[in-house]
Amino acid sequence: MLEMRFRHLALLGLMAIILIHTDLQGVFRNQRIASRPLYSIRHITPQGGSMTFSKRLAALAFAIALACLCIAALPQPAQAETSAELQAQLDAAKSKRDELYQQADEISSQLNDTRTQLDEVNGQIDETQAKIDDVQKDISAKEAELKERQATLATTISQNYKTGGVSWLSLIMEATTFDDFVSRVYYADKISQSQADVIEETNRLREELAAKKAELDHEQEQLQQQKSESETLLAQQESQQADLNAKISEADSYVNSLDQQVKDKMAEEAEAARVAAEEAARQAAAEAAANNGNYYRPSSGGSVGSGGGSGTGSGGLTQSQRNTILSAAYSLVGKVNYVWGGENPSTGLDCSGFTRWCYAQAGISLPHSSSSQRALVASHTGLKSVGNLIPGDILCWGGHVGIYAGGNTVIDCNWPPDGVRIATIWNTASSPFYGGGCPV
Repeated sequence: MLEMRFRHLALLGLMAIILIHTDLQGVFRNQRIASRPLYSIRHITPQGGSMTFSKRLAALAFAIALACLCIAALPQPAQAETSAELQAQLDAAKSKRDELYQQADEISSQLNDTRTQLDEVNGQIDETQAKIDDVQKDISAKEAELKERQATLATTISQNYKTGGVSWLSLIMEATTFDDFVSRVYYADKISQSQADVIEETNRLREELAAKKAELDHEQEQLQQQKSESETLLAQQESQQADLNAKISEADSYVNSLDQQVKDKMAEEAEAARVAAEEAARQAAAEAAANNGNYYRPSSGGSVGSGGGSGTGSGGLTQSQRNTILSAAYSLVGKVNYVWGGENPSTGLDCSGFTRWCYAQAGISLPHSSSSQRALVASHTGLKSVGNLIPGDILCWGGHVGIYAGGNTVIDCNWPPDGVRIATIWNTASSPFYGGGCPV
């Protein structure tokens, strides 16, 4: 989004440059400028322009200022000072993106329903049109048959009932008796009536077919209306889907950007904590040297003071081993994921696997169990409060262990998504801190 804003500003700037260039060309084409001081330019009207040069410069300045104000007025991501604040923004952005995904799923389902409905309507339209075509063929056939029978009847009537014609004379003269005459007239009339009945039946069928066609035409008209409505709805839904896809793409970009910011901030904080812990370890080593090799122990333990005893033994670790353990721990911060039962950084570690691996770099073997490591600490130096710990000691919680980094911080391998991290030592009801110490 910022990229688009800067593009807009660049476009305005380009337009401004073109405007200045045009005005300067107009100004310098005016020969009067050669005999006037520079300040007199404000009196010159360039060729082809309706504004003075100074007014155009003022308009240019206003346009640039307006562009800057517009960019400043556009919403900007809130500046976060910590990874936790950035994470909160990321969670909110993911929640909003999830809502967009849900809306997209809904509109996709509606689109499928509309397409199915449109396919069904098109099928009904084709089926109805086929019926209309068949009925129209029947109507055409009946109309042809009707015309043919009407012509036949007209010919018969003309031949048999024409008053004064040869037919009547023949009918009378050829009859041998009166009964024969009556019989001839009767059968001639029956033939005409039969033809008339056939014509009437044909006409009735034609009218029925015409009524059926009118009904089918009405049905087809309704189907076409449904098709038009479905196509309109489909177009609207496709437009909504396109808008949602654009918003989802923008949301994905924003979430990815925030996610990277969170990672960068966490790495920055981890580096700051590492530097602070190293400084604390350096100061502890300096104090130890100043006290004839006895490790210095701060008089206060920071935010956690509810650990175990107050023993001051440093255990069986040398300063070189402690430095190796701490260096190994720092080398994995932000690089290794939590894997239950994990023993190798390349495939993942759990909490006790992490401490075990770090101590192994100093040539010390530990069991792969948080409770067993806590038991070793308790048996060698006892579980001490933070104020009596030395960087490199193991810290113990219920079901969790880590390595003390100094300055009330711990390096541990925590549940996903954390992995190996640097954190402040905690003590809560759900995760009580038992203390720490040296396991050897």
